[in-house]
Amino acid sequence: ALAIVFGGFFGRKIVSQALANLGAARMARIQLADFPSERWEAQLAPGQMEIEAGLLRRALAWDPMNRSANQRLGLLAMQRWDFDAALPYLTRAYQVDPGHRGVVKNLGYCLTWLGRYEEAGALLRRISEDGRELQAYAGWWPPRGRPDLAQRASSMQSILTNEVKP
Repeated sequence: ALAIVFGGFFGRKIVSQALANLGAARMARIQLADFPSERWEAQLAPGQMEIEAGLLRRALAWDPMNRSANQRLGLLAMQRWDFDAALPYLTRAYQVDPGHRGVVKNLGYCLTWLGRYEEAGALLRRISEDGRELQAYAGWWPPRGRPDLAQRASSMQSILTNEVKP
C-alpha cells in the first residue's frame, strides 16, 4: 500500500517534470534556431509554440505547482504580450520558488506592464540590473506600438531610482 501511495504521489511529479522538460527543450530549440541573430522577436506569432504550450499545460494537469511549466507558460504569455494571462502562471511559479531569479524578474516585469508598481517594485528591487533594463524598455516599446508600456517602464524606473537607499 505504501508503494502505491508513494508511486502515485511521486509518479505524478515525475510525469509532470518530464513533460515540462520536453516543452522547455522544444521551446529552446525554436528560440535558439538562428542564434546568434542579434535580434529578439518582439512578439510570438499566432499559433507559434502551441505544441510546446500544450506539453506544458499537460505537465500542469499532472502537477499544478510545477515551477518550470508555470514559469514557461508565463513566459509564452509574456511573449504574446498577454500580461493578464501570464500573471497567474508566474505567480504560481513564484509561490513554488520565490528565490528563482528568472521567476522574480519576469513576475516583476509582468506586474510593471500591468501597472502594479508597488508589487513590481518589491520584486525588481531584488534584481541588480532593473534600472538599466527598464531604461532600455522605455525606448524599446514605442517602435513596437506600445507607448503605454514605455511609460510604465519609465515610471517603474523612476520609482526604483528615487527611493532612498540605505
